[in-house]
Amino acid sequence: HGTNKHYLIPELGGTVVGQGEPAKVARRKMTGLSNKVFEELAVDVYDEVDRRETDALWNKTESGGSQASVLVPFLPVNPDYSATRNQGRQKLARLTPQEFSALVVDVLKEVRRRQVEIDSARGVSTTAVKYSPSNELSQTLTKLNLSSTLGCRASTLSDD
Repeated sequence: HGTNKHYLIPELGGTVVGQGEPAKVARRKMTGLSNKVFEELAVDVYDEVDRRETDALWNKTESGGSQASVLVPFLPVNPDYSATRNQGRQKLARLTPQEFSALVVDVLKEVRRRQVEIDSARGVSTTAVKYSPSNELSQTLTKLNLSSTLGCRASTLSDD
């Protein structure tokens, strides 16, 4: 927000993933995470996005020359993290693209919810902020090939 740029969180247009009771329970659990644990989750999700994007780019550039595909199956173990966190990071790779996209959107919505709480505690008016479509978000979703997976409608926001 320091550069006065605002991003829209895409809606999962009509997909079944992320709409059931287990997804609602998971969202409630995410809401209950401490700021530290939630920050770790957000970092791990970002790292998984980066891994998937890197794999896609690598396979795209290498597909012309050979049939062998280079794939990093999951995030590497980080010795600075606990065993539980490393296992969680590796489990992110097992999510389908649709499930992972739903998780990314849920994390973004939770970030927004927490920021609104912080702004309210500071006395900053969040209703005065006008959200507008961002080229950066569209480009990122396109790069990650998430816009078609998500069936994005960037013009709407939801508090679900």
